[in-house]
Amino acid sequence: MSHKFSLRKHASGLLLSTAILAYGCSPAPKEGEKTNKDSAATATVSATPDTTLKEEKAEDFFLSLPSPIHIAHLFKRAGLKYIDGLGSDPNNVSKYQSEFSSSLNTGVYTTDLAYATFNNKSQVSISYFKAVRTLGEKLNMASIFDKNGLLPRFEKNLNNQDSLVSIMSDMYMESDLLLKETSRRDVVYLSFAGAWVESMYVATSLVSKEKNPVLVKRIVHQHLTLNKLIKLLEDYKDRPQVADLIAQLNEVKVTLDSLNANKDNIDEATFKKFSEQVKQIRGKIIATV
Repeated sequence: MSHKFSLRKHASGLLLSTAILAYGCSPAPKEGEKTNKDSAATATVSATPDTTLKEEKAEDFFLSLPSPIHIAHLFKRAGLKYIDGLGSDPNNVSKYQSEFSSSLNTGVYTTDLAYATFNNKSQVSISYFKAVRTLGEKLNMASIFDKNGLLPRFEKNLNNQDSLVSIMSDMYMESDLLLKETSRRDVVYLSFAGAWVESMYVATSLVSKEKNPVLVKRIVHQHLTLNKLIKLLEDYKDRPQVADLIAQLNEVKVTLDSLNANKDNIDEATFKKFSEQVKQIRGKIIATV
């Protein structure tokens, strides 16, 4: 007889936490500075006539995705506890040399950064922030960190979680904007893929240790995000490494869709299968050089 997670009574709260984060993670622009929306609008106006409908649809799709910080916040509100050593080792950052591995693991480390920050692990957070910056340099995004003094600001505000979340949000939004303006959407999508996989890995690792129906609900709800992510990555399926990643994510999608179809009465065996699939993909991502 299969065991079930009872979830029906835990269906509320997602919209509230989403609204809180959407407001709280949007720092007010400084006087005289353009907001990201202003910059994006300028970029749109100045775009060449070659801008395709396909690119516009991709942009709409990506804008509908939650940030890694958003996902970490939702999971934290659902009861995600901190497990020492669960995140990817920041000391391994030097081994990621290719654009593919650097992009994926930027996402992994961004999730681990958010996970540590939301749990007030200051020194761990600094290590992950430095790892993200190192990979940012490899991806030609050092200017994001240098011009905004993000690392000094982060170190200065270690005892202020709201400020740290704001700084992380600045980093994520500025990086995203730069990559889009320089036509490097593949890096954006791969980074998000790494972040999504790491988020699922962290969350399912906790569920395997202790039952948490609310967290399970949040995990299963991620099927929509995964579907959108796969569609975005398919623009680059002519690249062997991306095609392999898509194939792996599609396997996860089948299992996650099955869980969502029975979301009020989750089968533990199916959830365990999903957890193992996530663990395998995550293992490949952090091992890719």
